[in-house]
Amino acid sequence: MLTSISQPPRAILPCLRNLHSWICPTTLIAPTLLHSTLPTLISSSTPLFLRSNFHIDPVLTPTAYSVCTFFSSVLDLFVTLPFETILRRGQIQIADHAAAAAASTSPPRSRAHRRQSSVESTSSSSQTSALATVVDVGPYTGVISTLWGIVRTEGENLQDTAATTRGAPGTFAHKKVQASKKGQGVAGLWRGWRVGMWGLIGVWGAAAMNTRDGKGGEF
Repeated sequence: MLTSISQPPRAILPCLRNLHSWICPTTLIAPTLLHSTLPTLISSSTPLFLRSNFHIDPVLTPTAYSVCTFFSSVLDLFVTLPFETILRRGQIQIADHAAAAAASTSPPRSRAHRRQSSVESTSSSSQTSALATVVDVGPYTGVISTLWGIVRTEGENLQDTAATTRGAPGTFAHKKVQASKKGQGVAGLWRGWRVGMWGLIGVWGAAAMNTRDGKGGEF
């Protein structure tokens, strides 16, 4: 997921063998269900909603139907991105606990290995994560509390505020000052949305250019 490409294993079968259980952990049931069911719900209900309320059909009104499905995909992207962030945090937390447990239960095989592991543990005593990731991963404390933590407590958000200073006698000067605010703000829930948007625009544009006389080509 978020580990370096130099950290083994990278193949599918060895990764599956490292799984401690095939059952989803109880702490990840809620974000997994939300992340899995919301896209299917939106994509499945969009044609029915368009046909029953606006009489938009892919055969009779293909252009309007294509535009509406594009906006439905955009809605799907912005709805699922926060839950995907939460799910990845929870998965990294479970993997981190498993890596820490495996490191504590497997003693070094030799004296040199023991000396090397002690040096590594001393040098990395400031790090709290046993799983090396390519980016810093925030904590997972549940769905609602993690969302609240991203918006209100994690990191800093720089905002431009107007400040008035006294200049010459009888005059005032206005300037912009950056003030730091706790938390990433609402924008922190949709980090990385540009990549998803470019993907949607590319797929929709390719499908629009592939149409012929307002109808899709035969397969």
